[in-house]
Amino acid sequence: MFNKAEALAKKADEALKQRDEVNAAKYLQVAGREYLKREEYWKAQEAFVKLISIWAEAKLIGRILSLSKRVVPLFARKKAFEEAGIILMICANQAFNNDLLIEAAELYESAANFLGKYGKKEIKGAVAANLARAAECYGACGKTRKAETLLIHAVMAALKVDEELLELDGRGWNAVNKGNFEEAAEIFKSVSSIFERGASELNIVIMSHKIGKLNVNSHAKLQHFTALYALLSGLFYSEIGDENSFIEALGKAQKIGQEALECTAIILEAGKANNDDENRALLDLFIHCIACYLTGVPWEANKMFDKISVLLNDKKNNKRLIMACEAIIDGHIPETIEMIPFLKLGKLGNLKNILIERLEKEEK
Repeated sequence: MFNKAEALAKKADEALKQRDEVNAAKYLQVAGREYLKREEYWKAQEAFVKLISIWAEAKLIGRILSLSKRVVPLFARKKAFEEAGIILMICANQAFNNDLLIEAAELYESAANFLGKYGKKEIKGAVAANLARAAECYGACGKTRKAETLLIHAVMAALKVDEELLELDGRGWNAVNKGNFEEAAEIFKSVSSIFERGASELNIVIMSHKIGKLNVNSHAKLQHFTALYALLSGLFYSEIGDENSFIEALGKAQKIGQEALECTAIILEAGKANNDDENRALLDLFIHCIACYLTGVPWEANKMFDKISVLLNDKKNNKRLIMACEAIIDGHIPETIEMIPFLKLGKLGNLKNILIERLEKEEK
């Protein structure tokens, strides 16, 4: 029986051998649709991927973006979600390569949604890779909150975490509100570990799906969350008198906090930081200084303090936190304690009283 789709695909291959990309593209467009009619979705995907490659070589990014809007709904109506996701991911890569970051972000996010609908566990890596790159693109466009949310979902997909990180975080704060500090400490320790493993695993899945590497800003954010939750868990271990776990958690906060600052310093030095990056750098610096002081090595914070304070020196909003960090390093703890109630510390702000109690204990 005559197979129109196969005949057109062969004509496209022959045209490509003759370097006749124009006719090859025409054949592939029709072949892809014919394969869809025959419900041969994988072959339809292959035809459209070849078409995208031809247009990419010819720098026809507009046609690629148009194809993503016209063709993907045809796959979606047939519930061919995996094929739709792969086409979107390839279109997103082309948008990214052409610095069309908001278009790339939306395409990567859509690709993740379609691949997520496919449902197989082995596809989770592709979901994570697309979410992570979407987060990076949204972040570069100034959509920081959306970027952070997608990055968290990327971590969950990469690690195949059953419980939502946001739900886990919520359980931790519920335990705090009930006065169950031991449970809170264990939950926040788990959250910190998830973020720590997430940074490593995300890099692997992104590279395996040919989407590049996790960028410096995403690494900095994941390290920020790792250090923050390590410090939170440490302060609650302190409340229940578990000094060994306290020292272990603070040591992690110190180490990872420094790594986060080193990543953010690269962004600041390149002049690519936004207000959220600067605020995160300040909080990471405070976490690092507190962790160094509470583990008995305040001088270890000097290197990052000198670098970050110089990079942020012209920012008026940063003065108070920088002064607090300097007071910690210099051992002026009463001065630090006086400043803490007025500092903007994000989630750590919920523990100001506990932090003050611990600093007062160290002073005695």
